[in-house]
Amino acid sequence: SGDSEAGVSLIELSKESFDSGNVIAQVQCPVEDTDTFQSLINRMVPLSADMLLSTIASLANGLHIQSQPQSTFGREITLAPKVDNTTSRIDWSTYTCAAIDRIQRALAHKTALYSTWNGKEIKLLDIVPPQLDQNPVQTLGSQPPQQESYSQADELTLDLHLGKKSEISPAPGGTPRYDVDTQILYIRCVDGWVGFRTVQSATKKLTSSSAFANGYKLRATGYSYVPHM
Repeated sequence: SGDSEAGVSLIELSKESFDSGNVIAQVQCPVEDTDTFQSLINRMVPLSADMLLSTIASLANGLHIQSQPQSTFGREITLAPKVDNTTSRIDWSTYTCAAIDRIQRALAHKTALYSTWNGKEIKLLDIVPPQLDQNPVQTLGSQPPQQESYSQADELTLDLHLGKKSEISPAPGGTPRYDVDTQILYIRCVDGWVGFRTVQSATKKLTSSSAFANGYKLRATGYSYVPHM
């Protein structure tokens, strides 16, 4: 969801509704830009254990712990949506680079990002983290040929600045481009391009982006406009 902070709360049971009891204790944990589900859990588990043991010790020593209503923490209480396999389906026309990266970091332990190609489901693996400070042409490793007959070819190459909108008219969401030099398959989303090194179709084993591009005859960066994902 893009939050910069996560946390764990120890709460009282409520007769009225689930997860609505007063807060007994609470601990916060910062969320780093590179955190995955597993790395965040690994940090939060010991924090939670320490908080619980400290609370139990206080009660055992006869200390009175004053719980507080959740509303006193100044944040609106919201219910997290249910996560299922459809959560990792990428809508290239509405998702940003940052959103795709967050979904991958949050759900990769459970389910892979996926999309469709020629009407068939494909999984997109081994994502290339967005690099907001990279030169777009350097990112792709090759420039388009001079005076290419299809003018958008040059625009596509110049627009491959991951995670940042270009002033040049971008390719439509879902447009794939394959970079020969880095052997990365890039796919256009709403505000940039996201790269993947590995692809898996519904009926085949894992394949490299290079093998996928060769198998489906994707043109190299800077050449022709290619179909949508």
